[in-house]
Amino acid sequence: MRDNRYSLVIIILLLIIFFPLTIYGYIYRSNNKIDDNPNHDMYYKGKVWFYNNSSELLGFYECKSEKCELAKSTIDDKKYNLNYYTDGTKEYINSKDDNYVFIQDGEYVYLFDIKHNKVIQEYLKVNDYNTKIDSPIVIAQNKEEKYGVLYFSNNINLVLPFEYDFISLVNKVNQNNELISNKIVVLQNEKWSLVDNSGKKITSDYNNPITDYTDKYIITFDKLYNIYDYEGNQFVSNLTIQKYIFENKYIGLVSNNKLYIYSDLNNNPLKEYNITSNSSVSLKYENSTLKIYDNNELIDNFS
Repeated sequence: MRDNRYSLVIIILLLIIFFPLTIYGYIYRSNNKIDDNPNHDMYYKGKVWFYNNSSELLGFYECKSEKCELAKSTIDDKKYNLNYYTDGTKEYINSKDDNYVFIQDGEYVYLFDIKHNKVIQEYLKVNDYNTKIDSPIVIAQNKEEKYGVLYFSNNINLVLPFEYDFISLVNKVNQNNELISNKIVVLQNEKWSLVDNSGKKITSDYNNPITDYTDKYIITFDKLYNIYDYEGNQFVSNLTIQKYIFENKYIGLVSNNKLYIYSDLNNNPLKEYNITSNSSVSLKYENSTLKIYDNNELIDNFS
């Protein structure tokens, strides 16, 4: 009987100790329970929510300001008169590697790791030209206003370190309509150049912005266009070039209402035409024939 009384006393003491803890645990869990977000809204109760295709919650980002959403591209290429891609239709920068997202929260853009529920880095601007790029990169500007290029593949790598004053991709797309990124325009120490997608410089430095390029030529702009090779040697310096057209193997240069057609800028032009205005001309290569149009009227064609 004495042993039974001791056992009863111990049971009562344990109940006295653990019953309040059970109540506290229940209340704590209730107070800290994640909102259900029944409609799986992207923005709900001060958070940005992330779900997979099976509607399973992957994680959420807690906003610090009222201006809080997935980040959009900031495209500043126009101020340098660069030939940049303008047909993008994406509203926001897509998630990268199904885990990393860019979130605009107040004045900063945060690179957020959904899986580990943490902010990795802060930026002032990010840019993917509102389209799909042929490699998983994003151009970013850090808080020191320097530009770099991030590459997303399992891990986050820096293709270009944050040491440039501007970075751009020229308006060139592949057969899948993806923006080509194997050559990148950079501005550093007031000089422009091309680098490849490993960060290696592949051209000389130029004083004016690189607005376009081919495998052989570099186009720069400062009120007028100038054409160089990758080593910095200038072509057709006798012309004041107001417009250029690359069409297949041909180059059209417009100067003072005249059109000059070249196949190689080291040689004399193949053809010369008087045109209505500097902006009226266009070229089209089809069926092995170059067609020349002025004000949309065919004025000549040759093979």
